[in-house]
Amino acid sequence: MNSDFWILAPFNAVFFMCMALTAAVGFAIIRINRKKDEKHRRRAVVILYAVTLVLFFVYKIWLNFDREYDRILEQAGQVGFNFMDELPLNLCNINLILIIIGLEKRARPILGFTFFFGTLGALMALVMPCAGFDCYNLFLPRMLGYYVTHFVIALQMPLLAGLNLYRPKFRDILPAFGTLLLLTACMTGVNHLFRTNGISPTSNYFFSYDPNGNFILELFYSWLPYPGLYLLPCAAIVLPYMAAVTAVSRLMHRHDAKTDGCAA
Repeated sequence: MNSDFWILAPFNAVFFMCMALTAAVGFAIIRINRKKDEKHRRRAVVILYAVTLVLFFVYKIWLNFDREYDRILEQAGQVGFNFMDELPLNLCNINLILIIIGLEKRARPILGFTFFFGTLGALMALVMPCAGFDCYNLFLPRMLGYYVTHFVIALQMPLLAGLNLYRPKFRDILPAFGTLLLLTACMTGVNHLFRTNGISPTSNYFFSYDPNGNFILELFYSWLPYPGLYLLPCAAIVLPYMAAVTAVSRLMHRHDAKTDGCAA
């Protein structure tokens, strides 16, 4: 196997191959399960994300023993691996847990959050990977763990819509946005607790303490240099995004309904 060929970086050939494979897997899951009853469809998605959550922890445990990863972090001026920095509490991977809760409890505010921000957060992580996950061989264990996890999370929006488990309505926007605010407040509290008690001096879940190089967040931080609060201007981006996604989803739902009606 040519190891150079399998180097994965955002928007290179291997990246697009992985995107195509992810799309094919998502399409297959929808095609196989779409005509099943709701309980079966919910169970299929819950199992997928429960298995991915287990994979997430296996990959993080492996990362703890990856000495190359520690060297990469040190060269980037970052502290070495700290498991308390690697919990599934980021904007993307927290959805591994929330989608299971949302489906089991049929909680629309939680499902709305996973629908709007699961796929978005995963795509952001895929195109802006952290140190140690950019321009390395895809088949390194840490690369497989990182990219498989995030590509599966990226399927949340199409799976929820395609399996008719959740389709957003305009009245869902504020509850889903409220869930985002609540989680951001909670993660700010977690970051403060971890930092002040020495558990993790660099804890930064939901980027509530540090823009971490994101130029948009750095701009907001220059306006409002307070942990958590500096994220409030994000509402000017997030709410129109949620409204646009909802509008497109409603149009697609109406098209599907007309298509099914014609087929009948």
